[in-house]
Amino acid sequence: MKVLFTAWALLAAMSVSAQLSVGSSGIFISGGTTFYTEGLTLIPTSNLTITSDTIAYSTTPRTGPLGASINKVFTFTTPITFTGTLGIRYLASDLNGNTESLLQLAIGNLPQSGTIVTTTNSTDGTPGSYYVSNASISGVSLGLLTATNFGVTLPVALLAFYATSDGASTQLRWQAGQATNFDRFIVERSTDGAGFHEIGVVNGAGEPSYAFTDDAPAAGMNYYRLKMEDLDGSASYSEIVSLKYGALPFSLAMYPNPVMQSLTLRRTDASGGAATVVVTDQSGRILMKEHMEGKKLLLDLSRMPGGIYLVQFRDKDHVETMKVSKL
Repeated sequence: MKVLFTAWALLAAMSVSAQLSVGSSGIFISGGTTFYTEGLTLIPTSNLTITSDTIAYSTTPRTGPLGASINKVFTFTTPITFTGTLGIRYLASDLNGNTESLLQLAIGNLPQSGTIVTTTNSTDGTPGSYYVSNASISGVSLGLLTATNFGVTLPVALLAFYATSDGASTQLRWQAGQATNFDRFIVERSTDGAGFHEIGVVNGAGEPSYAFTDDAPAAGMNYYRLKMEDLDGSASYSEIVSLKYGALPFSLAMYPNPVMQSLTLRRTDASGGAATVVVTDQSGRILMKEHMEGKKLLLDLSRMPGGIYLVQFRDKDHVETMKVSKL
């Protein structure tokens, strides 16, 4: 097992939210089977008996000179010698500024003080699973277990990330600190908090503040996160923020009018299904026909002579025709 040894200044006080006391009779865990309590997972390679011990769970993170752990810390009043798989299941709210995809288990040989060993081969699972584990733990003295990005250099420090809504679109804003070899932010959205897809890219320009607008949020819950990509292709993820949208009535906006070059059509209903947009002159001659997928479409009218034109929108439920004046 490759490890990074770090002297970590541990907090003396601990806010314990749960604990499991093991008497002299002990708990027997058969080799290869799973012991689980309060998010702590132990899968010993061989038979393990824990006797006369207390396993405490705290929401107070452990703090070191370069950062802090997640808000989930387990301590053993009597350290045990452990070989096998260790894991922690946690909530997004437990990350405490850490990045899910860069988490490593951190192991202490004593519950309140001593050296912290940060493993470098932990597995974080799929994004949004909120489970970090390490299957190559061998003969460690386990007095404390948590997880942290401590000792990991992030491509960019994300200071804040939040979402607001005007009722029809989502405005995402974030603040970033110092960046090292950073490339771009990839904005991702999900409707279930698990399966995310890309909806936009914002280049990392070295600015302190960034913004992105989602013009087509889905009805119901919308979950957003940032994939922060380095120049070498490595990436980390932000925390997840969310907004909920109810079903919106259909309406169609067209602007600017009069127009000189680009005309924008925007629908505000929740479906945003496939539609056809046709531009004709006043005699009905078709000059342009475009397919619209989503809630927004740009029409290039720059080559059309000045005059009055008709713009017809048609989907499976609606037909609407509007006049536009070309300058």
